[in-house]
Amino acid sequence: MLNPAMQKFKVDTLLNLGCKRWQKNGLDRIYINESELRQILGAEANYYSSNSLKNCKYYYDLVTDAYGYKHYEGCTDLHDAIFRAIDEYIQSKYNAHEMTKKEREVTLDELNAALGL
Repeated sequence: MLNPAMQKFKVDTLLNLGCKRWQKNGLDRIYINESELRQILGAEANYYSSNSLKNCKYYYDLVTDAYGYKHYEGCTDLHDAIFRAIDEYIQSKYNAHEMTKKEREVTLDELNAALGL
């Protein structure tokens, strides 16, 4: 299970991309549509067949901290590669966020030291 801060970051990142959150009967999912997948996959989007992006509904399940998908006809079996790409995208965003936060903390510490606080 993800630590709470990382899961919140993952949820916020997906929602900021335009993904839609769905909650019902104890389920809590964020659906990732084709347009969001293309943003995440970038240049790799052309590698994955258009059927994998258009004919499947991909989602992130907050309860189980896992990805899932709903098949539609013509969907090819590239799910693991797509899920890995989503996680790599979010991890890179998280790393950049943490690096910026650390840089700010160092700057604040240096400022406090300079002021004698």
